[in-house]
Amino acid sequence: MTDPLIRVQVKIFSWFSGALVPGVHSALLLEEDLPVGCSLRTCFIRLTSRYTRFSEVIYDPDEDVLHTQVVITHNGLLLTGSDRLDLVLQNGDSIVLIPSYAGG
Repeated sequence: MTDPLIRVQVKIFSWFSGALVPGVHSALLLEEDLPVGCSLRTCFIRLTSRYTRFSEVIYDPDEDVLHTQVVITHNGLLLTGSDRLDLVLQNGDSIVLIPSYAGG
């Protein structure tokens, strides 16, 4: 029997998506299947293993830190605080990664 999974959406805005996938000039919308009870950190570690530049642009798993230019929303609400990587994800959650200097 397989462990139960949840599915979350991760939207990566265009500046980040272009840095992660050369030639991409629009937002990436990813659907991630993750184990029940996993954290945002776990999701980011998985993305780091698939996108080699994720650790350079968004999250450094060796230092366990988000890069300063990253703003995260969870289900439309801004995530702040040092414990945001500990957020336990639920089925259907939406995570958006936005460059902090976007917009104006």
